Amino acid sequence: MDQTMFAVEPKRDCPHTARLDRERIALTLERATELLAAPCGACGDASENWVCLECLEVLCSRYVLSHMVAHNEGSGHVLAISFSDLSTWCYGCDAYIVDPVVYLARSMLYLAKFGELPPESTSVISSVDPLAAALDHEDGAKVWAESEYPEPSPLASSADELPEIERGRLKQATSHVNNESITEFEDSPEVLRAKAKEFAKFMRECKHGVAYTGAGISTSANIPDYRGPKGVWTLKDRGMPLPRVGSAISTAAPTYCHMALASLIAANRLHFLVSTNVDGLHRKSGVPDHAISELHGNMFQEKCTECSVTYNRAEPVRAQLSKGSIEAPTKFLAVHGTGRVCSCGGQLADNIIHFGEAMPLEQTQRAVTHSERGDLALVLGTSMRVSPACDLPSPVYRRNNGRLVICNLQRTPYDRYCALRVWARSDQFMQLVMEELAIEVPQPDPSYWQSQLSPDTSSSSSPSSSSSSSSSSSSSSSSSSGSSATAPSDAASAVVPDHENPIGMVDPSRSCPHVEAAAGSCGLRSADHFGRVLGERCGACGTSDELWVCIECSAVCCGRSVHAHMVAHHAATAHRLVLSLADLSFWCYSCESYVTSRHLAPLFNAVHVAKFGDDAPPLHGLPL
Repeated sequence: MDQTMFAVEPKRDCPHTARLDRERIALTLERATELLAAPCGACGDASENWVCLECLEVLCSRYVLSHMVAHNEGSGHVLAISFSDLSTWCYGCDAYIVDPVVYLARSMLYLAKFGELPPESTSVISSVDPLAAALDHEDGAKVWAESEYPEPSPLASSADELPEIERGRLKQATSHVNNESITEFEDSPEVLRAKAKEFAKFMRECKHGVAYTGAGISTSANIPDYRGPKGVWTLKDRGMPLPRVGSAISTAAPTYCHMALASLIAANRLHFLVSTNVDGLHRKSGVPDHAISELHGNMFQEKCTECSVTYNRAEPVRAQLSKGSIEAPTKFLAVHGTGRVCSCGGQLADNIIHFGEAMPLEQTQRAVTHSERGDLALVLGTSMRVSPACDLPSPVYRRNNGRLVICNLQRTPYDRYCALRVWARSDQFMQLVMEELAIEVPQPDPSYWQSQLSPDTSSSSSPSSSSSSSSSSSSSSSSSSGSSATAPSDAASAVVPDHENPIGMVDPSRSCPHVEAAAGSCGLRSADHFGRVLGERCGACGTSDELWVCIECSAVCCGRSVHAHMVAHHAATAHRLVLSLADLSFWCYSCESYVTSRHLAPLFNAVHVAKFGDDAPPLHGLPL
């Protein structure tokens, strides 16, 4: 058979996937990373392993010592995913298979391995990605509308007056390349009210609603969109003057749509929000951090490149290192560094995602997880042209028998999959929806974001650099000499709260008297040692959530927010020093504090290599 590349036709009707425990295989990114790092549970080989989808045991392939084959024969478990190419094999069918049931597990393994989501919905499907081909097949998604409505009317706009893009600019264009695609449409007032009533019914019926928002919901806040008739990319690609964006974002207040979405989340009608906007208006509207994924970042936040603590700011954060005032130590900081330093000593950086940069893993994982659970997807103010964000709603209507609702003035490539297609401005539509749901929408409260600002324990990294992101609630200020800001008096437990989802911005103790002896007795000396630990579960209850390893005896136990078995281990053994396998922080039970020391540097580097595949930053200083 003449093929330009090797391709396997997978089986699409495997009867054995019905026996899988969907909760067990709904992997988190952390769990997927642990599995990929784990060696074969029978022989310790790490060269070519598979994970059993029925018990999550990691074993080697038939080309090593065939321990996964033996596992199938001994346990009767028939489904496994290869860590090499992430294909799924069924021993019962004796075939590679494709099935939506294993999609999330494969997606998380792909994200852990390659740092991005799999290309499930690209316009050109590779012959070596049978899963993508199957999911893109029309049979996998509904092409329907539950009610018939009149066609929308085209809006009279400046689209007809726009010049065509010059031929030399076409390949670099990021906007719609023809004026027909820019044309906007609008439902009549009567039709729009009928659609709002139908959508309100969808909201009452749904169990897990997820909203996906783009730049269109912020245009009424005087922030331009990207691909509308007056959008940034539309004008740029045609060589026309661009609108001023920065000043608009600085003074913008949440729109009615922003406030409506925040009210739906507060009323538990909407369960999660995914946005590609960087204007910070969702957070300013009152949406808590745990209820949103900001896939492209937030202009009002900066993040430590060492300890990952996020600072909420009153003004937009602007990169300073790229302006040449400071010598940037890395390429990333040259683009994103703000010139400020965290209390831990790490450089602060904005969290804006530029073209060509990887999506933030934690934010992406949360968006994927909620999309996988969704039975109602509401898309607002986006033409759905940028991947992977435009692909995220697909599990709702492709696999969950759920509804897709798009509200946008321009056409999108996903219109045919809609249970309801709304042609309106987001504010107009959401006002009618909230009336139907009888949910009151408050006015924006400027004091809300002020209450979320981070105490400023950071400092400028040099006298010549400054940040426009200073907090109005600063607890300390940067000195003119560029020295670190004064730490709070209880620095060992000082925390910068993140609304509704506290994260520890901790100044660890540098004088723990127990570190040297504990680190010296540690049997975990190499990345291989830690690699095996990362694949383990709690020795007391078997959970894989929030695990810690005892530095003094290598026992793996769960943390206090699960079943507190590491606390019990400390009480029974008097072992003091433990390492979190989630964020790689060290804790001393005797000091009741996070700790740091150069004695910990070799251990930190070994576990960092095991978990992330590269050397650790000198967070604990250079090894002694």
